[in-house]
Amino acid sequence: MAAPFDWDPFSSDDDPVVRSDELRRQCPIAHSEALGWSLFRHRDVMRALTDHATFSNAVSVRRTVPNGMDPPEHTGYRRVIEPCFSADRTRAMQPCCRVLIGELVEQGDDVPSTAIRDLNRSSSSTSCRGALVWCEVPCSNSRR
Repeated sequence: MAAPFDWDPFSSDDDPVVRSDELRRQCPIAHSEALGWSLFRHRDVMRALTDHATFSNAVSVRRTVPNGMDPPEHTGYRRVIEPCFSADRTRAMQPCCRVLIGELVEQGDDVPSTAIRDLNRSSSSTSCRGALVWCEVPCSNSRR
């Protein structure tokens, strides 16, 4: 018999801030069907970020760069990618990203909050369009 889940991050019955505070006190490493394992205490998050032997990012046979790699393997890739996330580059992309997010929000206007889980269908397209923005494809061309 499967163990019950500790929480439902998409529940409309709970105030997410209140529920997160409760979990931080009572169940700081909680499991949900939607997200898997979630850490709620700062020290636990910091340990997971820095203890690569215990908390590995290499979780799949499919290589993802750099998030699916642990140091030192990911370091070279990060060096190449990091300039794309500079403050100037991020600021320059804000207008186009705001358009993309605005479109995503508009798609959800008529959707009841219980259907937010289905956002993955829309967010996949938005993620692809966002990646095109990072590649400096103009917003007007990202729908093609």
